[in-house]
Amino acid sequence: MKAKQLATLVILAVAVGTLAYVSRQQGQKRYQPSPLIGKTAFPDLPVNDVSRLEIVNAGSTSVVARAKDGRWGVPGRWNYPADFDKIADTLVMLSELKIKQVLQPAPGQLAAFKLQAPGAAAPAEETGVEVRLLGAGSETLASFVIGKERMRQPPAGGDPMMSFGAFPDGQYIRQGDGPILMVSGRLGDLADPDRRWLDEDFISVPASDIVEMTVAGPDRAEIKLERKAPGESLLVSGIATNQEADETKVNQMAGAFSYLGFDDVADPGSPAEELGLAKPVRVTARTQANRTYVFDIGAPVSESNPDRYVKVWSSYAAVPLTNAPADEKSDEAARKAQEDRRKAHAEETAAMARETASFNERTTNWVFIVKSDRLAPLLVRRDEIVTIKPAETNAPSSNAVSAAKPVSAAKETSAAKAAPASASNASGAAKKPGVEEKK
Repeated sequence: MKAKQLATLVILAVAVGTLAYVSRQQGQKRYQPSPLIGKTAFPDLPVNDVSRLEIVNAGSTSVVARAKDGRWGVPGRWNYPADFDKIADTLVMLSELKIKQVLQPAPGQLAAFKLQAPGAAAPAEETGVEVRLLGAGSETLASFVIGKERMRQPPAGGDPMMSFGAFPDGQYIRQGDGPILMVSGRLGDLADPDRRWLDEDFISVPASDIVEMTVAGPDRAEIKLERKAPGESLLVSGIATNQEADETKVNQMAGAFSYLGFDDVADPGSPAEELGLAKPVRVTARTQANRTYVFDIGAPVSESNPDRYVKVWSSYAAVPLTNAPADEKSDEAARKAQEDRRKAHAEETAAMARETASFNERTTNWVFIVKSDRLAPLLVRRDEIVTIKPAETNAPSSNAVSAAKPVSAAKETSAAKAAPASASNASGAAKKPGVEEKK
């Protein structure tokens, strides 16, 4: 081989090696992991300085704001109190979001990740939800767009019977003109409407705590439930000997106040007539502590929405302590025990009065919207809960006590003595009208 050809080959080999080295170095530089991975998406977010959250969807904006007195409210719901715990949890969650992936947006990628800002000239399926955290003087503390969820596919080769398809593994977001970030956690709930932020604390009265309950209203017979003694069942008053009560419906009615929630609030300035609250169905429930809840049920929201308007408030009348005052002859221990009972009773009474006042502060001035299925047990009519017994079982029940005339013990005893033994045996389990079976 000529020297000139050998030199040419050497030069070409060196050039190829150099190009390969440079290409490898550039590739390593290009695909080097971002230093942002593992860090928080919103470092040093001053969560305690946030006084307003704005959540912008295509065509709507939800706002949660803190008033001068420090209380949070929902302006889109007539400043109904917001759930502070829900707000605090959201802010803390945002401050702890970790970056899992960083992408430099290429043409068309913002649309593919639904990271176009709301209001942009783009189809709704290409736009995300913009979240703004504002401080005093409307200072922007953080602002970002929530895009689509990152879905992780199940591992290949797994048991097909145990595979449930792709599952969420993070959320894509973008701050301003920065890169696309895939963060831990799911942020889709922030796109929910205003009512997501409402303080849902409403009514929770266990059925076992109710001693008396009435349901009355226009064009309906009154239903009254009474508990004769602690531990006994609630019974329907005014039942004749040939009638019986549907125990399931009675229990459903009494249990309707257990963990009762509302779905939304209505304009508190709306006329009562428009909401069906001028002549409502009124439900009254009194508890063992002598606290009374009044629950007015109005009209359905609309022909297509069976949920109803509701007003509610409470009152409390302290039960007096029945102990007689200790006299001078009582020993010191008895007097001290009685004084301790007085103090405990006074504290319980004051606590119940405060609780009732707090409840009324939250509810009295508002109109709530409650789901129809939650109200159905309270809207049952008397002829649905009290029916005529079948002819073969037309005997008095325990529910007939209040309607039947009681028989004195003396007359009952003499009647029993006068009755022939054979008649007694023949009667089997039959009871005398108006006498409650003791269990």
